[in-house]
Amino acid sequence: MWYQPPAKSLAPLHLVFALFSKKEVDFEKQLASYLQAKEVVIGDAWVWVLAEGLRALAQQHPGRKIILPAYSCNEFTKAILLAGLEPMYVDLGPDFSMHLAPVAAACDATVLGVLAVNNTGVAAENLEIRTFCDQKGIFCIEDAGYTLFGSAASGQLFGSFGHVAIINMSEGKIIPAGGAAWVVNHEQAQHSAQHLRSLMAQTPPQANWAEALQLVIYHLGASRWGYQLYSLLKKAIKTDFKALFSSEPTRKGEDYTSGELEYVQGKIQIKTHHAQQLQAVRLKSWNKVRHAWAQYVFVHRQQQQLIRQKRVQGWVQSLGDAVAWLPLPAQPMPIKLPVLLALSHKQAAALEAHGIKKQYPTTWPMNQPQWPQSAKCYAQAYSLPVHANISEQALQQASHVLKETLAQQGN
Repeated sequence: MWYQPPAKSLAPLHLVFALFSKKEVDFEKQLASYLQAKEVVIGDAWVWVLAEGLRALAQQHPGRKIILPAYSCNEFTKAILLAGLEPMYVDLGPDFSMHLAPVAAACDATVLGVLAVNNTGVAAENLEIRTFCDQKGIFCIEDAGYTLFGSAASGQLFGSFGHVAIINMSEGKIIPAGGAAWVVNHEQAQHSAQHLRSLMAQTPPQANWAEALQLVIYHLGASRWGYQLYSLLKKAIKTDFKALFSSEPTRKGEDYTSGELEYVQGKIQIKTHHAQQLQAVRLKSWNKVRHAWAQYVFVHRQQQQLIRQKRVQGWVQSLGDAVAWLPLPAQPMPIKLPVLLALSHKQAAALEAHGIKKQYPTTWPMNQPQWPQSAKCYAQAYSLPVHANISEQALQQASHVLKETLAQQGN
Protein backbone atom coordinates (compact mmCIF):
# COMPACT_ATOMS: atom_id res chain seq x y z
CA MET A 1 0.00 0.00 0.00
CA TRP A 2 1.15 3.56 -0.73
CA TYR A 3 -0.27 6.62 0.99
CA GLN A 4 0.56 10.30 0.89
CA PRO A 5 -0.38 13.05 3.34
CA PRO A 6 -2.58 15.92 2.11
CA ALA A 7 -0.08 18.76 2.58
CA LYS A 8 3.41 19.60 3.72
CA SER A 9 3.86 20.84 7.29
CA LEU A 10 6.98 22.55 8.57
CA ALA A 11 9.57 21.88 11.27
CA PRO A 12 8.23 21.42 14.85
CA LEU A 13 11.50 22.90 16.18
CA HIS A 14 10.29 26.30 15.05
CA LEU A 15 7.26 25.88 17.31
CA VAL A 16 9.50 25.12 20.29
CA PHE A 17 11.48 28.32 19.68
CA ALA A 18 8.22 30.27 19.37
CA LEU A 19 6.98 28.80 22.64
CA PHE A 20 9.90 30.19 24.67
CA SER A 21 10.63 33.30 22.63
CA LYS A 22 9.65 36.70 23.99
CA LYS A 23 9.21 38.06 20.48
CA GLU A 24 5.62 38.67 19.45
CA VAL A 25 4.61 38.07 15.83
CA ASP A 26 1.56 39.75 14.30
CA PHE A 27 0.74 37.67 11.24
CA GLU A 28 -2.50 39.60 10.70
CA LYS A 29 -0.50 42.73 9.84
CA GLN A 30 1.93 40.76 7.65
CA LEU A 31 -0.89 39.23 5.62
CA ALA A 32 -2.70 42.57 5.35
CA SER A 33 0.50 44.19 4.06
CA TYR A 34 1.08 41.41 1.52
CA LEU A 35 -2.49 41.63 0.15
CA GLN A 36 -2.66 45.44 0.59
CA ALA A 37 -5.87 44.88 2.52
CA LYS A 38 -7.48 47.36 4.88
CA GLU A 39 -7.55 44.82 7.70
CA VAL A 40 -7.10 41.12 8.43
CA VAL A 41 -8.68 39.27 11.35
CA ILE A 42 -7.57 35.72 12.15
CA GLY A 43 -9.58 33.41 14.37
CA ASP A 44 -9.71 29.78 15.39
CA ALA A 45 -12.59 27.80 13.79
CA TRP A 46 -12.78 28.81 10.13
CA VAL A 47 -16.47 28.01 9.66
CA TRP A 48 -17.35 30.44 12.45
CA VAL A 49 -15.02 33.12 11.07
CA LEU A 50 -16.94 32.94 7.78
CA ALA A 51 -20.34 32.65 9.50
CA GLU A 52 -19.82 35.67 11.75
CA GLY A 53 -18.26 37.65 8.92
CA LEU A 54 -21.37 37.01 6.82
CA ARG A 55 -23.64 37.81 9.77
CA ALA A 56 -21.93 41.20 10.11
CA LEU A 57 -22.34 41.94 6.39
CA ALA A 58 -26.04 41.09 6.67
CA GLN A 59 -26.51 43.74 9.39
CA GLN A 60 -26.16 46.49 6.76
CA HIS A 61 -27.97 44.93 3.80
CA PRO A 62 -31.55 43.66 3.26
CA GLY A 63 -30.47 40.56 1.27
CA ARG A 64 -30.46 37.18 2.97
CA LYS A 65 -29.16 34.82 0.26
CA ILE A 66 -25.60 33.92 -0.65
CA ILE A 67 -24.91 32.67 -4.18
CA LEU A 68 -22.28 29.92 -4.42
CA PRO A 69 -21.51 27.02 -6.77
CA ALA A 70 -23.29 23.72 -6.13
CA TYR A 71 -19.90 22.02 -6.40
CA SER A 72 -18.11 23.48 -3.38
CA CYS A 73 -17.02 22.51 0.11
CA ASN A 74 -19.86 21.64 2.49
CA GLU A 75 -18.32 24.00 5.07
CA PHE A 76 -19.38 27.02 3.00
CA THR A 77 -23.00 25.91 3.24
CA LYS A 78 -22.65 25.33 6.98
CA ALA A 79 -21.26 28.83 7.53
CA ILE A 80 -24.08 30.40 5.52
CA LEU A 81 -26.70 28.51 7.53
CA LEU A 82 -25.00 29.31 10.85
CA ALA A 83 -25.12 32.99 9.90
CA GLY A 84 -28.91 32.72 9.58
CA LEU A 85 -28.70 33.10 5.81
CA GLU A 86 -29.78 30.94 2.85
CA PRO A 87 -27.50 29.32 0.26
CA MET A 88 -28.48 29.82 -3.39
CA TYR A 89 -26.63 27.38 -5.66
CA VAL A 90 -25.57 27.90 -9.27
CA ASP A 91 -23.91 25.51 -11.70
CA LEU A 92 -20.27 25.65 -12.74
CA GLY A 93 -19.29 26.92 -16.18
CA PRO A 94 -18.25 24.72 -19.13
CA ASP A 95 -14.63 24.74 -17.90
CA PHE A 96 -15.81 23.68 -14.40
CA SER A 97 -14.98 27.03 -12.79
CA MET A 98 -17.44 29.54 -11.32
CA HIS A 99 -18.65 31.88 -14.07
CA LEU A 100 -20.47 35.20 -13.90
CA ALA A 101 -23.33 34.22 -16.26
CA PRO A 102 -25.21 31.84 -13.92
CA VAL A 103 -24.57 34.22 -11.00
CA ALA A 104 -26.12 37.13 -12.91
CA ALA A 105 -29.08 34.97 -13.94
CA ALA A 106 -29.76 33.92 -10.33
CA CYS A 107 -29.28 37.30 -8.69
CA ASP A 108 -32.35 39.15 -7.42
CA ALA A 109 -33.28 41.58 -4.63
CA THR A 110 -32.99 38.83 -1.98
CA VAL A 111 -29.25 38.32 -2.55
CA LEU A 112 -26.76 39.61 0.04
CA GLY A 113 -23.61 38.53 -1.75
CA VAL A 114 -21.74 36.11 -3.97
CA LEU A 115 -19.23 33.61 -2.59
CA ALA A 116 -16.66 33.37 -5.39
CA VAL A 117 -15.29 29.88 -4.78
CA ASN A 118 -11.92 28.85 -6.22
CA ASN A 119 -12.31 25.07 -6.12
CA THR A 120 -8.97 23.47 -5.21
CA GLY A 121 -7.19 26.25 -7.07
CA VAL A 122 -9.48 26.29 -10.12
CA ALA A 123 -10.08 30.03 -10.28
CA ALA A 124 -13.53 31.58 -10.54
CA GLU A 125 -14.21 34.61 -12.73
CA ASN A 126 -13.22 36.69 -9.71
CA LEU A 127 -12.81 40.09 -11.36
CA GLU A 128 -16.03 39.79 -13.37
CA ILE A 129 -17.97 38.67 -10.28
CA ARG A 130 -16.55 41.53 -8.19
CA THR A 131 -17.48 44.09 -10.89
CA PHE A 132 -21.00 42.65 -11.06
CA CYS A 133 -21.37 42.83 -7.27
CA ASP A 134 -20.26 46.48 -7.30
CA GLN A 135 -22.91 47.24 -9.91
CA LYS A 136 -25.63 45.46 -7.93
CA GLY A 137 -24.61 46.88 -4.54
CA ILE A 138 -24.02 43.43 -3.03
CA PHE A 139 -20.96 41.88 -1.43
CA CYS A 140 -18.33 39.78 -3.20
CA ILE A 141 -16.83 37.25 -0.78
CA GLU A 142 -13.72 35.68 -2.31
CA ASP A 143 -12.61 32.20 -1.26
CA ALA A 144 -8.79 32.24 -1.27
CA GLY A 145 -8.11 29.11 0.78
CA TYR A 146 -6.72 27.23 -2.23
CA THR A 147 -5.29 30.19 -4.17
CA LEU A 148 -3.40 32.20 -1.53
CA PHE A 149 0.12 33.20 -2.68
CA GLY A 150 -1.00 32.86 -6.30
CA SER A 151 -2.17 35.48 -8.78
CA ALA A 152 -4.43 35.80 -11.79
CA ALA A 153 -3.10 36.33 -15.32
CA SER A 154 -3.42 40.08 -14.71
CA GLY A 155 -0.99 39.82 -11.81
CA GLN A 156 -3.61 40.66 -9.17
CA LEU A 157 -3.14 38.59 -6.02
CA PHE A 158 -5.82 36.16 -4.96
CA GLY A 159 -7.33 37.35 -1.72
CA SER A 160 -7.64 40.91 -3.04
CA PHE A 161 -10.57 40.48 -5.48
CA GLY A 162 -13.52 40.43 -3.09
CA HIS A 163 -14.90 43.16 -0.87
CA VAL A 164 -13.82 40.56 1.68
CA ALA A 165 -11.95 37.28 1.36
CA ILE A 166 -12.00 34.14 3.49
CA ILE A 167 -8.79 32.09 3.76
CA ASN A 168 -9.23 28.64 5.25
CA MET A 169 -6.10 27.72 7.22
CA SER A 170 -7.14 24.38 8.70
CA GLU A 171 -5.12 21.17 8.27
CA GLY A 172 -3.96 20.44 4.76
CA LYS A 173 -4.25 24.02 3.50
CA ILE A 174 -1.44 26.34 2.44
CA ILE A 175 -1.03 27.68 5.99
CA PRO A 176 -2.01 24.66 8.14
CA ALA A 177 -2.26 26.49 11.45
CA GLY A 178 -5.99 26.01 12.12
CA GLY A 179 -8.78 28.55 11.73
CA ALA A 180 -9.14 31.21 9.06
CA ALA A 181 -8.30 34.75 8.03
CA TRP A 182 -11.02 37.29 7.24
CA VAL A 183 -9.57 39.82 4.80
CA VAL A 184 -11.29 43.20 4.45
CA ASN A 185 -10.56 44.96 1.15
CA HIS A 186 -13.34 47.60 1.15
CA GLU A 187 -14.41 50.19 3.71
CA GLN A 188 -18.06 49.11 3.41
CA ALA A 189 -17.08 45.78 5.00
CA GLN A 190 -14.80 47.14 7.71
CA HIS A 191 -17.48 46.78 10.37
CA SER A 192 -17.29 42.98 9.89
CA ALA A 193 -13.71 42.99 11.23
CA GLN A 194 -14.86 44.90 14.31
CA HIS A 195 -17.64 42.36 14.85
CA LEU A 196 -15.19 39.43 14.71
CA ARG A 197 -12.76 41.09 17.10
CA SER A 198 -15.51 41.81 19.61
CA LEU A 199 -16.55 38.14 19.59
CA MET A 200 -13.00 36.84 20.00
CA ALA A 201 -12.39 39.22 22.91
CA GLN A 202 -14.97 37.22 24.89
CA THR A 203 -12.93 33.97 24.77
CA PRO A 204 -9.19 33.81 25.57
CA PRO A 205 -6.91 31.95 23.13
CA GLN A 206 -5.61 28.50 23.97
CA ALA A 207 -2.39 28.26 26.00
CA ASN A 208 0.82 28.50 23.95
CA TRP A 209 2.14 25.11 25.08
CA ALA A 210 -1.15 23.40 24.18
CA GLU A 211 -1.11 24.96 20.69
CA ALA A 212 2.53 23.96 20.19
CA LEU A 213 1.80 20.35 21.19
CA GLN A 214 -1.23 20.18 18.90
CA LEU A 215 0.73 21.55 15.94
CA VAL A 216 3.61 19.13 16.55
CA ILE A 217 1.11 16.25 16.55
CA TYR A 218 -0.30 17.59 13.27
CA HIS A 219 3.21 17.74 11.81
CA LEU A 220 3.84 14.11 12.74
CA GLY A 221 0.45 13.06 11.39
CA ALA A 222 1.11 14.88 8.10
CA SER A 223 4.43 13.10 7.62
CA ARG A 224 4.52 10.22 5.15
CA TRP A 225 4.69 7.50 7.81
CA GLY A 226 2.24 9.24 10.11
CA TYR A 227 -0.33 9.53 7.36
CA GLN A 228 0.21 5.91 6.37
CA LEU A 229 -0.47 4.85 9.98
CA TYR A 230 -3.59 7.03 10.06
CA SER A 231 -4.88 5.45 6.82
CA LEU A 232 -4.24 1.90 8.02
CA LEU A 233 -5.94 2.55 11.38
CA LYS A 234 -8.91 4.07 9.61
CA LYS A 235 -9.33 0.90 7.55
CA ALA A 236 -8.67 -1.44 10.48
CA ILE A 237 -10.94 0.05 13.18
CA LYS A 238 -13.24 2.25 11.09
CA THR A 239 -12.35 5.39 13.06
CA ASP A 240 -11.26 8.65 11.45
CA PHE A 241 -8.67 9.97 13.91
CA LYS A 242 -8.08 13.00 11.70
CA ALA A 243 -11.66 14.16 12.25
CA LEU A 244 -11.59 13.10 15.91
CA PHE A 245 -8.43 15.03 16.85
CA SER A 246 -8.65 17.83 14.30
CA SER A 247 -7.34 21.23 15.36
CA GLU A 248 -10.34 22.65 13.49
CA PRO A 249 -13.07 22.49 16.18
CA THR A 250 -15.96 22.50 13.71
CA ARG A 251 -14.75 19.27 12.05
CA LYS A 252 -14.32 17.05 15.09
CA GLY A 253 -16.23 13.81 14.61
CA GLU A 254 -17.71 14.95 11.29
CA ASP A 255 -19.20 12.37 8.93
CA TYR A 256 -17.55 13.44 5.68
CA THR A 257 -19.66 11.17 3.47
CA SER A 258 -22.79 13.25 4.16
CA GLY A 259 -21.01 16.49 4.98
CA GLU A 260 -23.33 16.57 8.01
CA LEU A 261 -25.95 18.17 5.75
CA GLU A 262 -29.39 16.90 4.75
CA TYR A 263 -32.46 17.88 2.74
CA VAL A 264 -35.54 18.69 4.82
CA GLN A 265 -38.67 19.85 2.99
CA GLY A 266 -36.70 20.87 -0.07
CA LYS A 267 -34.04 22.84 1.82
CA ILE A 268 -30.55 21.91 2.96
CA GLN A 269 -29.90 22.10 6.68
CA ILE A 270 -27.22 21.00 9.12
CA LYS A 271 -28.00 17.71 10.84
CA THR A 272 -29.34 18.38 14.33
CA HIS A 273 -26.56 16.65 16.32
CA HIS A 274 -23.85 18.40 14.31
CA ALA A 275 -25.56 21.78 14.61
CA GLN A 276 -25.47 21.35 18.39
CA GLN A 277 -21.74 20.55 18.25
CA LEU A 278 -21.10 23.63 16.12
CA GLN A 279 -23.04 25.88 18.47
CA ALA A 280 -20.76 24.79 21.32
CA VAL A 281 -17.67 26.14 19.49
CA ARG A 282 -16.43 29.54 20.65
CA LEU A 283 -14.55 31.79 18.29
CA LYS A 284 -11.15 32.81 19.67
CA SER A 285 -8.01 34.49 18.41
CA TRP A 286 -4.66 32.88 17.74
CA ASN A 287 -1.87 32.92 20.30
CA LYS A 288 1.77 33.69 19.48
CA VAL A 289 2.63 30.07 18.57
CA ARG A 290 0.12 30.00 15.73
CA HIS A 291 1.24 33.45 14.55
CA ALA A 292 4.87 32.26 14.50
CA TRP A 293 3.93 29.05 12.64
CA ALA A 294 2.02 31.01 9.99
CA GLN A 295 4.85 33.51 9.62
CA TYR A 296 7.31 30.66 9.04
CA VAL A 297 5.13 29.29 6.23
CA PHE A 298 4.73 32.80 4.81
CA VAL A 299 8.48 33.47 4.78
CA HIS A 300 9.13 30.15 2.98
CA ARG A 301 6.18 30.45 0.58
CA GLN A 302 8.28 30.85 -2.57
CA GLN A 303 10.22 27.68 -1.83
CA GLN A 304 6.96 25.84 -1.23
CA GLN A 305 5.47 27.28 -4.41
CA LEU A 306 8.41 26.17 -6.55
CA ILE A 307 8.21 22.63 -5.14
CA ARG A 308 4.48 22.39 -5.80
CA GLN A 309 4.78 23.82 -9.30
CA LYS A 310 7.43 21.19 -9.99
CA ARG A 311 5.03 18.48 -8.81
CA VAL A 312 2.30 19.88 -11.06
CA GLN A 313 4.67 19.83 -14.03
CA GLY A 314 5.63 16.25 -13.13
CA TRP A 315 2.00 15.12 -13.22
CA VAL A 316 1.26 16.93 -16.48
CA GLN A 317 4.37 15.56 -18.22
CA SER A 318 3.69 12.06 -16.95
CA LEU A 319 -0.01 11.84 -17.78
CA GLY A 320 -0.27 14.17 -20.78
CA ASP A 321 -3.60 13.75 -22.55
CA ALA A 322 -4.58 10.68 -20.53
CA VAL A 323 -6.73 12.80 -18.20
CA ALA A 324 -8.88 15.95 -18.44
CA TRP A 325 -7.06 18.76 -16.67
CA LEU A 326 -9.06 21.42 -14.86
CA PRO A 327 -7.76 25.00 -15.36
CA LEU A 328 -5.41 26.35 -12.68
CA PRO A 329 -4.53 30.06 -12.28
CA ALA A 330 -1.55 31.58 -14.09
CA GLN A 331 0.61 31.38 -10.96
CA PRO A 332 -0.93 28.62 -8.84
CA MET A 333 -0.15 27.64 -5.27
CA PRO A 334 -2.17 24.42 -5.44
CA ILE A 335 -2.87 22.07 -2.56
CA LYS A 336 -3.99 19.34 -4.95
CA LEU A 337 -4.13 19.05 -8.72
CA PRO A 338 -7.73 18.40 -9.83
CA VAL A 339 -8.52 16.14 -12.80
CA LEU A 340 -11.68 14.62 -14.26
CA LEU A 341 -11.71 10.81 -14.40
CA ALA A 342 -14.65 8.66 -15.51
CA LEU A 343 -13.96 5.50 -13.48
CA SER A 344 -15.77 2.38 -12.44
CA HIS A 345 -16.11 1.54 -8.72
CA LYS A 346 -13.29 -0.98 -9.08
CA GLN A 347 -10.97 1.54 -10.73
CA ALA A 348 -11.82 4.20 -8.14
CA ALA A 349 -11.02 1.80 -5.31
CA ALA A 350 -7.65 1.00 -6.93
CA LEU A 351 -6.78 4.69 -7.08
CA GLU A 352 -7.87 5.38 -3.50
CA ALA A 353 -5.63 2.56 -2.29
CA HIS A 354 -2.73 4.60 -3.69
CA GLY A 355 -3.71 7.95 -2.19
CA ILE A 356 -5.69 9.44 -5.10
CA LYS A 357 -9.18 10.35 -3.93
CA LYS A 358 -12.32 12.18 -4.91
CA GLN A 359 -12.33 15.89 -4.18
CA TYR A 360 -15.84 15.79 -2.68
CA PRO A 361 -18.17 12.81 -2.10
CA THR A 362 -21.04 12.19 -4.49
CA THR A 363 -23.28 11.71 -1.42
CA TRP A 364 -23.35 15.40 -0.47
CA PRO A 365 -26.89 16.84 -0.87
CA MET A 366 -25.66 19.67 -3.17
CA ASN A 367 -25.05 17.02 -5.85
CA GLN A 368 -28.27 17.40 -7.83
CA PRO A 369 -29.14 16.85 -11.53
CA GLN A 370 -30.30 20.46 -12.04
CA TRP A 371 -26.62 21.45 -11.87
CA PRO A 372 -25.10 19.06 -14.47
CA GLN A 373 -21.57 20.51 -14.57
CA SER A 374 -21.35 20.37 -10.80
CA ALA A 375 -22.77 16.83 -10.79
CA LYS A 376 -20.07 15.79 -13.26
CA CYS A 377 -17.40 17.12 -10.89
CA TYR A 378 -18.94 15.26 -7.95
CA ALA A 379 -18.81 12.09 -10.04
CA GLN A 380 -15.44 12.51 -11.77
CA ALA A 381 -13.19 15.07 -10.02
CA TYR A 382 -10.16 13.52 -8.32
CA SER A 383 -7.20 15.14 -6.54
CA LEU A 384 -3.56 14.44 -7.36
CA PRO A 385 -1.10 15.25 -4.53
CA VAL A 386 1.41 18.04 -5.26
CA HIS A 387 2.73 18.92 -1.78
CA ALA A 388 6.40 18.95 -0.85
CA ASN A 389 6.15 15.72 1.16
CA ILE A 390 5.61 13.60 -1.95
CA SER A 391 8.87 12.29 -3.43
CA GLU A 392 9.67 12.03 -7.13
CA GLN A 393 9.67 8.25 -6.78
CA ALA A 394 6.25 8.26 -5.15
CA LEU A 395 4.87 10.56 -7.84
CA GLN A 396 6.14 8.25 -10.58
CA GLN A 397 4.64 5.24 -8.80
CA ALA A 398 1.27 6.95 -8.41
CA SER A 399 1.35 8.10 -12.03
CA HIS A 400 2.05 4.52 -13.16
CA VAL A 401 -0.88 3.19 -11.10
CA LEU A 402 -3.16 5.90 -12.46
CA LYS A 403 -2.29 5.13 -16.09
CA GLU A 404 -2.75 1.40 -15.47
CA THR A 405 -6.12 2.09 -13.85
CA LEU A 406 -7.29 4.19 -16.77
CA ALA A 407 -6.30 1.39 -19.15
CA GLN A 408 -8.39 -1.20 -17.32
CA GLN A 409 -11.73 -2.33 -18.68
CA GLY A 410 -13.14 -3.78 -15.43
CA ASN A 411 -16.31 -2.65 -13.65
